[in-house]
Amino acid sequence: MISGGRGLQLCAYVHDHFDVPIVAISALELRDEALQAGAAAFLHKPIDYLMLVATIEDLLGRSGLLRRKAEE
Repeated sequence: MISGGRGLQLCAYVHDHFDVPIVAISALELRDEALQAGAAAFLHKPIDYLMLVATIEDLLGRSGLLRRKAEE
């Protein structure tokens, strides 16, 4: 719903021009479309803030699960 429904276009543009993970967040059921447009993850509104933090940590390679595996 960004800029009159251009969120998927923005996602595709950022994915094509920058090397950053994209977290798409929407109240609409657009998971498949967002991932196809280049999002690394999709969260549905209303946001579970613990899930948001966990998702970002996973994308940055800093999740607790990854830390535990690296320590083994």
